[in-house]
Amino acid sequence: MTTYQDQIFQFGGAPISGVLNFPIMGGSAVTYFVDPAAGADTNGGKKPRNAFDTVGKAYSKTTDKRGDVIYLLNDGNTSGTSREATIPITWSNDNTHLIGCAAPAMISQRSRITPASGAALTANPVITVSGHSNVFSNLQIGHWGETDSIASRGVDVTGNRNYFHNCHIIGITHANVGDEATAADLKITGEENLFENCYIGVDTVARSTTNANVELTSGATRTIFRHCFFPAFADNAGASKPT
Repeated sequence: MTTYQDQIFQFGGAPISGVLNFPIMGGSAVTYFVDPAAGADTNGGKKPRNAFDTVGKAYSKTTDKRGDVIYLLNDGNTSGTSREATIPITWSNDNTHLIGCAAPAMISQRSRITPASGAALTANPVITVSGHSNVFSNLQIGHWGETDSIASRGVDVTGNRNYFHNCHIIGITHANVGDEATAADLKITGEENLFENCYIGVDTVARSTTNANVELTSGATRTIFRHCFFPAFADNAGASKPT
């Protein structure tokens, strides 16, 4: 197998250093790269040196069910954050994957996705995963903002059989959000989703009402959390972890 100077394989387009140890691409799949520190959404996105700036742009180029993969590159700093002007990113495709290429720390990975700097906090999540059988790995997804009276969330999962690996998911990122009863870091209504080695929430923001790290609604049957952490800084007994 030949390796080119831009550090992608001749076959498959996968970076040499990945955080997953199993193949996930389909036979006709396309690989896209996002580099918020050096990319541009006017680029082609198919090579690291010609990467997009945002995950939302890369996702708009993917094809449902094909097995496409988006690699989110980083520079080790917050300048490598994909700052999305429009949220939520509605991930409605099946078999379309997002992999963060950063040090696989469990907390605050620098392969990170947030609303654009200065964007108003909204009651939407950063990403809504309505598709099925997608992989999200080695990412931080955070809904940063401090607008009062807004019950924000980090990720909504309405699809089935999705896999989240080593993801830090945050919806309650400020005390103004922490006092909203319907705020949550993660909300799940889909079935048979697996969360492995994930860190869901933060312990640096006071939560003063009945909100949750994880909200399970409409059954959310056969949801599995394996080796996950649910940190909380609560000054109200009603604040909960998975609920």
